[in-house]
Amino acid sequence: MMMPYKDCVHTMTADNGREFACHQEIVKALNAELYFAYPYSSWERGANENAVCSIEAQQSS
Repeated sequence: MMMPYKDCVHTMTADNGREFACHQEIVKALNAELYFAYPYSSWERGANENAVCSIEAQQSS
């Protein structure tokens, strides 16, 4: 899903959910750095959440 954006993705911030259990494969495929937010610190992912919403909105149009 992120491969079309590989050249634009340099870092990612994730929470500790199980959807990132394979984070090593994702980072390797995208050649990006991955940072984990502290538990109960959703504000650390604010810009990330806004970007994801924008990308999803563009894809659905």
